Amino acid sequence: MKRIPMLLIAFFLTTACYSKEESGPANDSAPQTSLEQQEEKIVLPEPEVIAENLKVPWSIEKTGDTFYLSERQGHIVKIANGEVERQSVELKKELADNSESGLLGFALAADFPESNVAYAYHTYKEDSQHLNRIITLRLEEGIWREADLLLDRIPGAPNHSGGRLKFGPDGMLYATTGDASDKDIAQDRDSLGGKILRMNPDGTIPGDNPNPGSYV
Repeated sequence: MKRIPMLLIAFFLTTACYSKEESGPANDSAPQTSLEQQEEKIVLPEPEVIAENLKVPWSIEKTGDTFYLSERQGHIVKIANGEVERQSVELKKELADNSESGLLGFALAADFPESNVAYAYHTYKEDSQHLNRIITLRLEEGIWREADLLLDRIPGAPNHSGGRLKFGPDGMLYATTGDASDKDIAQDRDSLGGKILRMNPDGTIPGDNPNPGSYV
């Protein structure tokens, strides 16, 4: 059996004592706050129901104290001052609202209080094929009417049609599109499916997009 040199033992003892002294005495007077006590200090407001019986709501926008929601079945719901109003949407292509498709993305224009213009993403059928389009809508006397077509023939399907719209801090309109149940098209730069698309508010392609001449 090997003997440990006394000098090494003394070094360990000295180091241990030094570390203990450096750490200082335990502060027994410091208050100990348990997780339960921390949780008791957090007071969450009670949730407030502002609308009920919505029909497959998809997107939600807010201007001032007024909310606007898109319903996949083809309506825009306005919620203001505790009142819920389901507004009609008139499209130039018949809405296809089966399964996960329908009236999907919805975004108010930056100048909506003055222009009454919003942007929408919706599914339609052409020769039994599902497709999606991005359009502008104008609110007139409680009815949303299609105004301008910005982008058409985005791949669609009963499922995985995608369809979120959002304005970025750069003022550009961004759209997320689904893979239309065909996962391979997400890696195909020539396809608009399974992508994030970036466009000017008038539907044109920004000159600084990553792929020149492409929304992708």
